[in-house]
Amino acid sequence: RVAVYSVNSEKTLRFEDFYTENGPDLFIYLATDTNVEDYVSLGEIKATKGNVNYDIPEGVDLEKYDTVVIYCRTFSTLFSYAELK
Repeated sequence: RVAVYSVNSEKTLRFEDFYTENGPDLFIYLATDTNVEDYVSLGEIKATKGNVNYDIPEGVDLEKYDTVVIYCRTFSTLFSYAELK
C-alpha cells in the first residue's frame, strides 16, 4: 500500500507493508505514467520491505505526478508501480 500524508505544508510518500525484489540502482520516482519519461526523483530506495517514508519536494503537483515508480536506472527497467488515487 502507498499513501501520501500531509503535515502542514510538508508531504510524505509512505509505503506500508511494502515488499519488492532487490536490484541494482533502484530509485523511487513520482511519474506521470509508467513510461518514466516525466518524473520527480524521491531518491534511492531505502528498503525493500516494511514501512518506508520518502519526502516529497515542495511544489510537486500530485495530480500530474500520480504514479509511484520503482525504477532501475542502470538497466532502464520498471520494477513496480502504484497509482495514487
